[in-house]
Amino acid sequence: MTKTILPIVGYKSGNKSVNTATNQQVQGNQDAQAALNPYMQSGTQANTMLQNQLSGGQLGGSFAPGDLTKDPGYQFNLQQGEQALGRSQSARGNYYSGEALKEAQSFGQGLADRTYNDAYNRWLQSQQSTYNMLSGQQGQGQQAATNYGGYATNIGTARAQGTIQKENNKNKMLAGLSKNIGGGMLF
Repeated sequence: MTKTILPIVGYKSGNKSVNTATNQQVQGNQDAQAALNPYMQSGTQANTMLQNQLSGGQLGGSFAPGDLTKDPGYQFNLQQGEQALGRSQSARGNYYSGEALKEAQSFGQGLADRTYNDAYNRWLQSQQSTYNMLSGQQGQGQQAATNYGGYATNIGTARAQGTIQKENNKNKMLAGLSKNIGGGMLF
């Protein structure tokens, strides 16, 4: 009778070990997946922001002359220049003269000509910076999702290997029982 029990004990012990190993592998991969979740979420958020900014025109648009008047650098230079021009005209006593209007118009046009390229470059740099920031975060999210998928594959593999090992243990037990009973049928 003892010879009959040994294969059963080996089967149970082997399966317990398989279960423990499989559970540890699965848990380790699930922990890794959990660690990747914040990166996948921020990548998804960055992707949504990038799509919204591209479709809304905040990114990928074009720099128009009207954008120059919104540029803080242009606004500051215009304000300072107009103040200086007004003071100069007031000091000479011809603040309301045609000459003053002509100088103001000339100053405004000259300022626009001189600062348009600078304003365009600031706009372009802002566009590139926003795009690079969002696409970089989007890339991190994509990499996290790829790694997450790899861990999911590892979980499936661990469970499949555990099932195969349990079946192998069962076959060994049945072979041992069959041998110990004298090669006869159990059923």
